[in-house]
Amino acid sequence: MQRLREESDGWFFDIWQPDAVDKAECWPVAPGEDWHGFKDADADHMYLDPVKVTILTPGMDEQGNMDEEGIPAALVAKFLDERGVVVEKTGPYNLLFLFSIGIDKTRAMGLLRGLTEFKRAYDLNLRVKNMLPDLYAEDPDFYRNMRIQDLAQGIHRLIRQHQLPQLMLSAFDVLPEMKMTPHHAWQRQIKGEVETIELENLGGRISANMILPYPPGGSAADAGRDDHRGKPGGARFSADALLYRPSLPGL
Repeated sequence: MQRLREESDGWFFDIWQPDAVDKAECWPVAPGEDWHGFKDADADHMYLDPVKVTILTPGMDEQGNMDEEGIPAALVAKFLDERGVVVEKTGPYNLLFLFSIGIDKTRAMGLLRGLTEFKRAYDLNLRVKNMLPDLYAEDPDFYRNMRIQDLAQGIHRLIRQHQLPQLMLSAFDVLPEMKMTPHHAWQRQIKGEVETIELENLGGRISANMILPYPPGGSAADAGRDDHRGKPGGARFSADALLYRPSLPGL
């Protein structure tokens, strides 16, 4: 990966691990080091499992600073998925792969080949129709004349506008509170004791229903719970992404 990055023109994918690595081991996320981006890491507390490999796409540096241009990881994941390469998890600009027992060198090289093919197609600015045919099939009218760089920068601007990485980090600053049981919330709903409100007014309100994005299948809001005591930035981002286009990958 490092050799491909050094030999590539313009840009290539990076890998999230210490800069100088000479053997596979559990690398410590040590305080004071820049590569991992954790500002308040404790010594000998967290270690990076070399079996779990995180690939970084352009768009954000290790400290969370956003670049003017970027390639959202969801597009790369979609490209790899259409070629049979399984991405375990995807963030705004990172992809997680598991190199567990049974992953031989041939399959590992398949990942590198897929990343190289993505770069080549992206640099040629191919049409979405030709580069991501499955995505194109979901919404032909929207993607008809669109090229991959236009799609990537459109999603990147949306992420920058809403400061999505910071939203994800701050989501744990204010934890939700259970105000009533889901059964009680359901009883209130069937009695019509619910109302529709604007996203800006979510703060302090109790959810009547569960919001369950799938995948991964973890609830974003639970019935009977005050999930919105902080600013509803995540909900606003999701709404704007849907307005931009419901078929956008990863949003």
